Amino acid sequence: MERQKRKFVTAASCEGEGGRRRRMTDRFSNLPDQIAHVILSFLSMADLSRLSYVSKCWRELCLSSPVFNFSEYNCIGNADLCDSKLRLLNILERFLLLRADHKIQRFRFDWHLPPPKKNQSSSSSSCGCRDVYCRVMSCVQKVVRCNVEQLELNLLGLGEPNLNFPSSIFLCESLKSLSVCTNRAILRAPSSSSSFSSNLKDLQLLNVVIADDEGFFKWISCSCKCIRKLGLDHTCMIKNLNIESSSLERLSLSYPQPDLDTLNISCENLQLLSISLCPDSPSMTSLNIFAPNLKQLWWEGNLMNHPNLRKFQSLESAEVCFDSVGKVSLEKTQKFKSTSIKLKTRVDDFEPLSEVFHGLRINEVLILNEAAIKVMFKLEGSMPVSFNNVRSLRMNIGCVIDEIVPSMVSVLRGMPYLRTLYIKRCPPFHELESNKCGFDIGYWKLQNLGFINRLEFFTMEILDGYNVVELAWYVLECAQKLKKGVIICSAQNLEEVKRKLKKCKMISKAAIVFKERPKSERRLLF
Repeated sequence: MERQKRKFVTAASCEGEGGRRRRMTDRFSNLPDQIAHVILSFLSMADLSRLSYVSKCWRELCLSSPVFNFSEYNCIGNADLCDSKLRLLNILERFLLLRADHKIQRFRFDWHLPPPKKNQSSSSSSCGCRDVYCRVMSCVQKVVRCNVEQLELNLLGLGEPNLNFPSSIFLCESLKSLSVCTNRAILRAPSSSSSFSSNLKDLQLLNVVIADDEGFFKWISCSCKCIRKLGLDHTCMIKNLNIESSSLERLSLSYPQPDLDTLNISCENLQLLSISLCPDSPSMTSLNIFAPNLKQLWWEGNLMNHPNLRKFQSLESAEVCFDSVGKVSLEKTQKFKSTSIKLKTRVDDFEPLSEVFHGLRINEVLILNEAAIKVMFKLEGSMPVSFNNVRSLRMNIGCVIDEIVPSMVSVLRGMPYLRTLYIKRCPPFHELESNKCGFDIGYWKLQNLGFINRLEFFTMEILDGYNVVELAWYVLECAQKLKKGVIICSAQNLEEVKRKLKKCKMISKAAIVFKERPKSERRLLF
C-alpha cells in the first residue's frame, strides 16, 4: 500500500525581523515508499531501530522496509561480549516482532566477531556461543516466516564448530536465494522433503559440513526444480557428488575436504562448470560429466587416469594450462571471456590427455600456456590435435627461445581457420644467452601454415630475443587478409624492432602499431 504523503514539521528559532518562527519541511518523508526503502537499505539494524523512534510514521516506514542488513559486530566495543551479543539479538528479535507479517525481500545477517584482544582470553570471546547460536537461528527462522526471498547468512563469529543448521530453512516456499557461510555448521537435507518442491534458484554454501552427501544432493536433484546456480566452497564430508538437474546453469565446486572420490554430473542446460581441487588431492575414481550445452569450463587439479568426459559441443573458448613442476598457476584474463581448464598434470603424463583434447570442441577462443604447448607438440606424432573451429589463439610464453618454436608450429598447424593471434609474455621467464635468432623467416615459410591466409589481427610482445621478430616478419609478408598488427616492445628494443620490420615487404595494407611495454609490467620481467 502506497504511503500517504506526510510532512514532519519542526519549529526552529530564527534570528530576524520580529523574531518570527519559520517552518522546516522534512523532504525525506515526501519520497515514494520505493525510493525511501532503497535509502533505508543502506542503514544497519541499529540505525533503523533508532530511526523508528523519531515518530510513528517513521516507525511504519522502517518496519515495512523489505531489505535489512544485520551487521553489528563493529558496535560491540570494549563491553562484555556476552552482554553485547545478547543486546544485539534483543534488538533484532524486537524489531522482527514489530514487523509482524511484512514481507522481507532480502535479509543479510553478518556475525563475524573480532578476535580476542591481548588481555582477553579466547574463552571470553566465545562465551555462550552455543546459546547465542540457538538465538541466532531462532531469529533466522523468524525471518523465514516473513516470506523472505533472499537470505545471506555469514556466521563465522559464533565460535564453536559443528553446530546443527536448521534444515527447516530449506522448506521455505518463498526462498529463492540462500547463501550460508559458517564455522563448519552441519547441514542435512530436510526430512519431509519428499513432496516439497523448492523455489530455490541460487544456493551458495561456504565452509559447511554436509552430513549426508548422498541424501543432500538427491534432495537438490529431486526437489529443487528451479535451481540455476549452485556453489560449494570449502565444503566438508563430500565424497560422492551425484547431481542431475534440467534447470542448473552454473555449478561451482571449490576445494572439497576431504578429497572428492566420485563426481557424476548430468545437467543438460549447464553452461558454466568450475571445479577446483586441492593441490595434493588424488585422482577421482569416477568422473562422468554430461553437459551438452556447456560454454565455460574451469578445471584446477588432478585428472583421473581415464577421465570420462563426453564431448562438449557448445564450448566457446578454453584456456588449457599444464605445469611442468606439478603446480597450478591460476591466471584470469579480462581480455578474453574464456573458459579455463586448469590441470595439475606434469608434462610427461600423457595418458589422460588424449581424451581431454578430443573431448574439447572449442568454437571461439583458445588460450595455452607454455607447458600445454609443449604437451600438444609431444602428442603430435601419436595423436594429432586439431582445433579447426578456433578463431582466436593466445599463447602465454615466458620467452620464444629456440626450444619452444617447433611446439608453436605444431599448435598453429592444427588451427587453419585462425583469425586472431596473440603471443603474450608470461612467467616463468627464461634467460637468453644471446639475441641470435635460431628460426628465421625462411623457416616459417617452409612450414606452409594454413592459418596465414586467413589471419586478420595479431599482437606480439617482443621483449628479448628475435624469434618473435622473425615470426612477425613472416606474418607481415604472407598474411594477405591482415587488418591490424600490434607489436609491444621493451623500451631498449623498440626502435631497433621498428627499423627491422619496416624493411619487410607487406602483402596487405594493415595498420601496424608499435607500443612500449608499461614500466609497471617491465619491472616484473627482470
